Amino acid sequence: MIKMQISEKAAEKLKEIIATQDNPDHTLLRVAFRGFG
Repeated sequence: MIKMQISEKAAEKLKEIIATQDNPDHTLLRVAFRGFG
């Protein structure tokens, strides 16, 4: 449970970082977090 919560927070943080970039790679994010994105 705790590992999953940490992973979710990490995924959200990564999504925020990628969203701020000019050319976000949504496909890579989706592959990296199967289901999070």
